[in-house]
Amino acid sequence: MLSSEDEYSESESDDDTLNAARCWCPIDLQALSPAPPNFQFTSTPGISSAAKNFLGDSDDPMMFFSIFFDNAVMSFIMEETNRYAEDFFNKTDLTPSSRALNWKIRI
Repeated sequence: MLSSEDEYSESESDDDTLNAARCWCPIDLQALSPAPPNFQFTSTPGISSAAKNFLGDSDDPMMFFSIFFDNAVMSFIMEETNRYAEDFFNKTDLTPSSRALNWKIRI
């Protein structure tokens, strides 16, 4: 367990790191680092055979997508997008020709 002194020290260290990261400095264009190496892609693109076995040998990319983005996640994204749009409309004065007026809230 951290003591309050340890927590303060850790917080102070984080502040120092953030302050150092905020320091702007000139960039010497003559002494730029070389670009990172370009690694060639050597595999076959697409869904791997292991993933196909997991998906029941389906070639449908949406099946793979649905593993990570189920209905709950998609509903959350939809609700948050609609909430953002509603906030935007409440805070912004739109002109009659604004594209934003074409927005339709989906349920």
